[in-house]
Amino acid sequence: MLLALSGWIYLLGAVLAAVALYLLWIRRRARAERIVAIVLLLRRPKPLDAAVMRHVIERALKVQIPPTTGDSFELTPEGPDFVVSPPELPPLVRGGSHCLAKVGARVFLLNSLPAPYFEDRKAAADAQPDLRLRTPILEHSAWLSVDILHPDVELNMAEAYRQLAWIVADLADEDCLALYLTETERLIAYDPSIDPVLRGANPMEAFTPIDHPVQVAADDAGLTAARVEALRRLPEFIASFVQRKPGWHYSVKAPFIEGEKTEHMWVTLEAIEGAGFVGVLDNEPTHVRHLKCGDRVRLGVVVVEDWIMTDGKELVGGFSIKALEDAARSDPPT
Repeated sequence: MLLALSGWIYLLGAVLAAVALYLLWIRRRARAERIVAIVLLLRRPKPLDAAVMRHVIERALKVQIPPTTGDSFELTPEGPDFVVSPPELPPLVRGGSHCLAKVGARVFLLNSLPAPYFEDRKAAADAQPDLRLRTPILEHSAWLSVDILHPDVELNMAEAYRQLAWIVADLADEDCLALYLTETERLIAYDPSIDPVLRGANPMEAFTPIDHPVQVAADDAGLTAARVEALRRLPEFIASFVQRKPGWHYSVKAPFIEGEKTEHMWVTLEAIEGAGFVGVLDNEPTHVRHLKCGDRVRLGVVVVEDWIMTDGKELVGGFSIKALEDAARSDPPT
């Protein structure tokens, strides 16, 4: 048994009442209650249909779920699996669509709402230290979540999270900008390259922060391609900086050397002087001991490897970031 299910018998109407309350509070309440869910931040709403979601869950979890008819039935842990669409919920959540799914003894709630997940997108974006993640926060206009109901009586959370991620991997498409793991409040940018991780045996690795120095070969194909693209478009970056508008942030990335050690770090650009960049070091060095985060540094234009410019809404550049994330996932720290 996956759940402590003694006496776990509901009529569907009681479940729907709980669903309505759950939806009402999911985005506003304090974290006094545990929310186990993965949220997809979307460009546009993705309405949920029970028949379609049944096929999605069957495909993701490799199960067979019989079609369900009728508006009311008894839900028991020993009963048949199902996917149903609840009737219209209260006004606060009107306009969205929802599905309730039972697979074995585990119950999932799928929510799709045509509104931003973050009530104040700008404030959420400003609070996000990773510049790359500000864009999906600002650009998303809808969200879809897959939740585990009754997580506090779940006896196998690793398996529960695997199933969540497998369903999410099947739902994510070109409209998905980012994924948000509610328990850890970890937000990651979405692109199809992470699908194999989400569909794998340890899908939570996709949400693991990359906070260790990444060792990458100098001739790594991904980094080489990123460097070539950054240099090709460097005149675009320089021209934008010269004509910069208030609110725009500019950074460059370059190698810093001390003895036999080289670290590749970001610098917030303050000025272009002659054939060089002047700015403030954004990273705390690990091996280059003569520098520290916040130091003022001068760089030759020829050593620049990557660049980023952003106004908090749009981000351009950052060509090396994906290559480094891929390297970090394939070569985790020991």
